[in-house]
Amino acid sequence: MSLKWVPVAVTTVLLAATPAVADGPAYAKRHDVASHHASYDRCGSGPFSGTYLGASMGMLWLDSSFVPDTGNTNSGSTHNGVTGGIFGGRNWQCGGHIYGFEADMGFGGTKTSVNYTNATATSTVDWYSTLRGRVGVTDDNFMVYLTGGLAMGTTEHTFTAPALGFASKSDTSFGFGYTVGGGLEYARGPWGVRLEGLFVDLGTTNQGYGAANFNSTRWDDAFWTGRLGVSYKISD
Repeated sequence: MSLKWVPVAVTTVLLAATPAVADGPAYAKRHDVASHHASYDRCGSGPFSGTYLGASMGMLWLDSSFVPDTGNTNSGSTHNGVTGGIFGGRNWQCGGHIYGFEADMGFGGTKTSVNYTNATATSTVDWYSTLRGRVGVTDDNFMVYLTGGLAMGTTEHTFTAPALGFASKSDTSFGFGYTVGGGLEYARGPWGVRLEGLFVDLGTTNQGYGAANFNSTRWDDAFWTGRLGVSYKISD
């Protein structure tokens, strides 16, 4: 399955979970198998329920591709770098299931370099932010979750072609796209520790450089990030 279809699958999962949080923590359905009667209870408190804030640190692998006038896509060489940021969100715990949402902002310094015989193009992530839904299952203080939603950020593109009589030119563009991923989390009192991986696609940027074969070019900016996070629950 193409990565372009992954957001559709994640969205389907999140929509399937919507009834469980439609009325906030007041909605939870429990079936009594013996009597075949159904009753409704409030979603109880648990180690993952509540509002939280946190910070993360990890690695970022930029996976951008560059398309010149010839139409031949070149992914070039990918460099990894350190990324860090902050995040916050809200969870509802209904038995062994978690439903919630989260927003984050991260900063990275990695880049993709694409080298041609007479030109070089590089793409560098400045910052990125996501707004995601989360669904997970728990076993005591451990949780496994899937997450997906919207992503945005800025990327700096630099083109250099001295052999073509073109000096270096840099442009910073704002991108908007999607993100999908998942992770593991452990809760102890108000503290939480997580290991998370995300794929972030910031969309397409069109650039024209006025050099032969590079008058109408395109950047497709995307990256992977793996990060370790620590959070603190500020309310139940």
